[in-house]
Amino acid sequence: MKTLLIAAFIVIAYLLIWSLCRMAARADRGIGRIVSTFPYTWYWRRRHPERKGQPCRVVCRGALNSIMVEFPDGFRTITSRWAVRKRG
Repeated sequence: MKTLLIAAFIVIAYLLIWSLCRMAARADRGIGRIVSTFPYTWYWRRRHPERKGQPCRVVCRGALNSIMVEFPDGFRTITSRWAVRKRG
């Protein structure tokens, strides 16, 4: 049972790392939908609390509910899709 949990954890970690590397490569090559405006707002206070309420855009989407977010000053971070909200 313990080895099965360890194996599952290794597989999930591998998929997450693979997904994030793929996302970064796609973002660097400019593949995907390019948005010139910032249609989202950073919602979370837990990660990057100083960015709460700032406009941002989704550069690319990955597996396991992950996205790469870019702010107007060029700062990029990889986070959950729940961290951003549509501006409106």
